[in-house]
Amino acid sequence: MKYILLLLLFPLFAIAQTPAEKQSFKNRDKYLFAARPVQKKFLSTIPFDGKDDQIVVPVIIAGETYHFLFDTGAATVISEEIAARLALKPLFKNNIVDGSGTVQEEPFYSMPNVQFGGVEFKNMVAIVSDMKKFETLYCVKIDGLLGTNLMRTCHWKIDYKNEVITMSDKAIKPGDNFYAVDFNEGFSGSPMLELFMGDYSVNMLMDTGFNGGYSIPDSLYFKSRKNHEKPFKKGYGTTTITLFENDYKERYMGIVDSVYIANKRHLVLNGVADIDHADTFLMGNDIFKGFGEVILDWKKRRIYLPEKVVDVNGEYNTFGFAPVYKDGNVTVSIVWEGSNAFKHGIESGDAVTAINGQNTVDIDSGIWCGILEQIRGKMASEVSVSLLKKDGSTIMCTLKRTNILQ
Repeated sequence: MKYILLLLLFPLFAIAQTPAEKQSFKNRDKYLFAARPVQKKFLSTIPFDGKDDQIVVPVIIAGETYHFLFDTGAATVISEEIAARLALKPLFKNNIVDGSGTVQEEPFYSMPNVQFGGVEFKNMVAIVSDMKKFETLYCVKIDGLLGTNLMRTCHWKIDYKNEVITMSDKAIKPGDNFYAVDFNEGFSGSPMLELFMGDYSVNMLMDTGFNGGYSIPDSLYFKSRKNHEKPFKKGYGTTTITLFENDYKERYMGIVDSVYIANKRHLVLNGVADIDHADTFLMGNDIFKGFGEVILDWKKRRIYLPEKVVDVNGEYNTFGFAPVYKDGNVTVSIVWEGSNAFKHGIESGDAVTAINGQNTVDIDSGIWCGILEQIRGKMASEVSVSLLKKDGSTIMCTLKRTNILQ
């Protein structure tokens, strides 16, 4: 079972015209872009946990080690627990938008020095958010997001194959088979790449906080004849979680037609896209891991990718539904049309009372994570579930894992 963890956060970017917009840019330049490494010369390699196509790295703040998501699609975010421990004070407020397209005004907080890979960073600011929901929903320990206000001060290489990140104050030389792709910066420094998807050119965010392939608006997907000639499925519910928890009621999963990056030399085949009403264009780790290595150079505003065709295989293997844990109980978060789960009458919001014979009512998060680990495993080809529907009726069935995009 593959979940899509969608963690996008960046202040709204636009041409500054109004006094409020002008002030946002002044605050960004004064506070957000003030981050700097303390050391002058460094080259560091940091291992990361790449489980479920996420990039989780160790970050030290005030002597304590935390687990942060390495997120090129975000400004730095810390948990409410870290903010309380450090008694942080807000510096300024700004509108931010999450991966659902939901906009909220949030305060930015001044932080003590942050240590990553043996390098200290000063003048850091961060947004504070409830990170517990990510841990309980996905059984992944995440204390915050390591964002682009830190990243844009260094040079980086993400080695997906060996699960290590290299960080340096000097440019990292790409191999002979690499090619440069220019990018534009979003408001908080996030890299925006020009992509050609079917008949359309779009600016897409390189988002290493997104462990899926693409996330694109349904308006674009269904406009492009080439795209929707590929298999797609309709879903009822949600497969994503964002900082503001926008609740989707209907969405699609589909295979995107051939995608060319920038100069049309980098080709990606059969990429899987999460398609919904949000006006977000994201490209995540499920695509970039196919390249093996990615080098980021914020000084030249370039990324370097190997010259290769990446075929993502266009597979979305699922039991036809996804369970989600909250407040001690498990419910159905999404059901895919045409799947066995759909045919058995399972609906979004149904209460899951047992999985593979294990009780899922009034359980703690540790028990839930053990169950989830079993059904996520590649060897788990089928799962038995018991459910209680809103009308009081019950469902007991066994579901096989299948690729719904066939």
